[in-house]
Amino acid sequence: MNYSLLILLLTLFFYSSGLTQTTGETVVTGALVYNYKGLESGADGDLEQARVNFERALNYMPYFARSLVNLKICNDAEAGTITKKHAFLLFKSLNNSGSADSAETLKLTNIVLEENPKYVSTYLLRARIYQRLERFEEAEADYNKALKLSPEFALTTYFRGKLFSSLQKYDQAISDFSSTIEMAASYAPAFMERGIALTSIGKHDKAIKDFEVALKAWPKWAATFKLFGAYLNRGMANIKNKKYNAALSDLSRAIELNPKFAESYLNRGIAFQNLNDFDKAVLDFNYAIDLEPEYAEAYYNRGHAFQTRRKFDLAIANYLKTVELEPSHKQAHYTLGELYIKQKEFDKCIPHFAKVIELDPGNYWANYWKALAFEKTKNYPEAINSYTAFLEKAPEEHKNHKIFARQRVKKLTEFAAK
Repeated sequence: MNYSLLILLLTLFFYSSGLTQTTGETVVTGALVYNYKGLESGADGDLEQARVNFERALNYMPYFARSLVNLKICNDAEAGTITKKHAFLLFKSLNNSGSADSAETLKLTNIVLEENPKYVSTYLLRARIYQRLERFEEAEADYNKALKLSPEFALTTYFRGKLFSSLQKYDQAISDFSSTIEMAASYAPAFMERGIALTSIGKHDKAIKDFEVALKAWPKWAATFKLFGAYLNRGMANIKNKKYNAALSDLSRAIELNPKFAESYLNRGIAFQNLNDFDKAVLDFNYAIDLEPEYAEAYYNRGHAFQTRRKFDLAIANYLKTVELEPSHKQAHYTLGELYIKQKEFDKCIPHFAKVIELDPGNYWANYWKALAFEKTKNYPEAINSYTAFLEKAPEEHKNHKIFARQRVKKLTEFAAK
C-alpha cells in the first residue's frame, strides 16, 4: 500500500471540498490510513501492530465501523476465540479485496468459515466483499447468518442497513438502523444513516430529529464532511417541509463547512426564493453556476427567479441554457413555451411544447398552447391536430377550454375547406 499517495489523494479531496488541515482532512485521512496500515500489518501476520494501527484509526474516528470490526478480530485472536492463522487469513483477504482477483479473496474467507463456521466477523467481512462484487443477495445472506449467530452485535444490523439503503430498500434499512440504535444508543452513524433513509422516503420530520441527535453525539466530527452532510440533508428536508428560515440556517452552516459544494448554494437559493428574497436567491444560483458551470438545475432556478421579477429576457436565456445542458428538462421547455406565448413569439414556442409532448405524451396543456401557436402562425392543419389532441386528453373538468377547442376546430376546418 502506497500511503504517501493515499494521503496525497485524500488531502487533495479535502482541500477541494474546503475542509482544513485541522478538521476533516486530519480526521478522515488519519483514520483511513491507519486502518489500511492495520490491514497490511495483519496480512503480514503482525497482529500486535495491526491492533495498534486500528486503535489509532479509532482515535481519529471512534465510530469507524470497519476499524471496530478489525480490532475485534485482533482481540478475538488474542483471546483464542479464533486462531491467529484465521485472523491472518481474514486480514489478507481484506488487504486483497481491492484487487481484481476476487476468487482468491473469497477463497481466503471461505477457508476460515470451513474451519470455524460460527465466527461472526468472517460473515461480515465476506458480506463486504460480496457488496464490492455487487453480489447483493449473497451479502444479505451473510449478514443474516451473522445476525443469527450473534443477535446482540450492533454493527451487523448497521452494515445490513447500509446494504439495504444502497439498494433503495429504505424501510428495511430504517428497521436495521433502529435495531442498531436500540443496542448501541450512542452510535451516531446509525442516527445519521437512518436520517438519510427517512429523507429518502419523505419522512423529513423524523429525519431532522435523527440528524439533530447525530450532530449532538458526534463532537469529534466537528467540521468534517459528515457534519456538513447532516446540515445539507436537514436543510433540504426543511425546504420540503416548507420551513424556509430553518433551511437557510442549516444550509448556511453547510456552506461554512464546505464552501465549494454547488448543491448547497442551489438549495439555499431555493429557500431564499420561497421567502421572496430574489436578489439573494440569484446570488446563490450564481455561486452554484460558478462552481459547476454545467449545473442545469441552477440555471433553471435562476431563470425562475428572473421570471418572478419580470425580467423575462434573462429568464428565457437561463431556461434556454437549462435545456441546452439537459434537453429532457420538461418544466424548462414548458415555461419557455409559456413565455414565448406571452411575448407573442409563437413560432419560438412551438418546438418547446412539442418537446414537452415528446417527454410527456399525456400533457394536454402543451397541446392546447401549441394549437394556439399554430393558429397564430396560420398553420391551420397542425392547429386542428393539436386542438384535437387536447380534446382527447383533457379531462372534463376543463369544460370551458374544451368548448373553445371544439369551436376552433370547427372554425378552422370550415376555413380550410374554402
